[in-house]
Amino acid sequence: MDELAEKLIWTRSSCAFENEPSEDPEKHIPYSSRHLVACMQEGARRFGWNARNPKPGQVRDGRWLVGIGMAAATRGNPLLLSKANVGWIPTVPVPCEWR
Repeated sequence: MDELAEKLIWTRSSCAFENEPSEDPEKHIPYSSRHLVACMQEGARRFGWNARNPKPGQVRDGRWLVGIGMAAATRGNPLLLSKANVGWIPTVPVPCEWR
């Protein structure tokens, strides 16, 4: 990805921003809220992303190549119907907890 960004004269973050979807790719409806790009931009600003050497393979620590990067991921949270069966015996207390 770094090599592609260098050849296109893009930063790696701008590659990610160009591919940011505006709608759900399966449902084809706009997101109600989406703040990934703003979050990545703020992180890059705080990290000093623009001050780094953007050319791949240029930063070393002894024999080791040192790289910095960014990534994002999602965690699915499918909502499913739920149900419960409750039995009650009048002489046995049933604990209830509300949150």
